[in-house]
Amino acid sequence: MWSCYLLGMDKMLLAFLDDVKLARSVLDMVAEVNQEVIRRAIRAGADVVVLGDDYAGNAGPLMSPQLFRDFLLPHLQKTVDIIHAEGAYCIKHSDGNIWSLIGMLVNTGADGLNPIEPTAGMDMADVKSAYGDRICLIGNIDCRDLLCHGSIADVKLAVRDCIRAGGDGGGFMLSSSNSIHSSVRPENFKAMIEAAREYGNYPLTC
Repeated sequence: MWSCYLLGMDKMLLAFLDDVKLARSVLDMVAEVNQEVIRRAIRAGADVVVLGDDYAGNAGPLMSPQLFRDFLLPHLQKTVDIIHAEGAYCIKHSDGNIWSLIGMLVNTGADGLNPIEPTAGMDMADVKSAYGDRICLIGNIDCRDLLCHGSIADVKLAVRDCIRAGGDGGGFMLSSSNSIHSSVRPENFKAMIEAAREYGNYPLTC
């Protein structure tokens, strides 16, 4: 995402099509800096590195899967490999509907995938069925509407359903669908934690 911060999102995406030299030079520079930051963080004691680049919106990826494969995937793969070589775990984050990219993300060998955003059409049970034996799934309690405006009962029901969908056999971590931001109702956040403790013990009975 630093590339987009430098050029602007629109200009960066357009460069994939009409200024490949610029796109690659910016991506190369940003990846090199990020990878060095990662090395230093792990050597300073970090156990897990979260790669927070977003690739998609609710309707799908911001670029075609082919452009993702050509421009972004090589840098992502190298970064995951560096994290592992340095002895840490890697969690890949992307909001949005990533169904057309998810196979490539899993194939990098990342250890976790977050946040499996439900309001973007990412169903936890479907992702678990397709990829749950290869990567830890982290998500996906809706923090856009449910945690902000829903009832405590609705939050607890969503947590139960999420654990039921993702928890079988392990490889699952309950979290919000992005973050616990300032609009989340504290009582709903508390309910999410309490429900996780109630339903999240193995063997699962929810």
